[in-house]
Amino acid sequence: METRRAFYQVTLPLRRLIAASLLLSACLQAGQAAAEGCAEVWDGRRWQPVALAETEAEHAAGLSGRPPGGMLFVYPRPEVRWIWMQGMSFDLDIVWLDAERRALAVERLPVCGESPCPLYPSPGPVSYVLELPAGGFAGQIGQRLDWRDC
Repeated sequence: METRRAFYQVTLPLRRLIAASLLLSACLQAGQAAAEGCAEVWDGRRWQPVALAETEAEHAAGLSGRPPGGMLFVYPRPEVRWIWMQGMSFDLDIVWLDAERRALAVERLPVCGESPCPLYPSPGPVSYVLELPAGGFAGQIGQRLDWRDC
């Protein structure tokens, strides 16, 4: 009985430490995800999880240096926007969206193989830009896209 009590006196604080560490890790990961933001975009066929880029710093970084995934760029007002493929490791589908979330155009952009990387302008003023791995967009030009928070 004494051995069992001694065992629990040693392992109980260790278990609490492990549980607290796991909880802290989960909170930090959730905080990181919340700091960047995420959304799920409906392209008419499926919900696709994407990161949100809402600040100038997030717009500048984009998907560069990340594993394949998607990103929704949100801008404060409609303007002609420019995309480049600097630091990208995978081709992208770029969906240019107006203020009503309608797809104005879709472009397939290759990984940048030259320096400097070319700039690709939107076809007109846009309020949103959706980037997905090449072949990932299942919608159509003129279609309104919807999204929701993760």
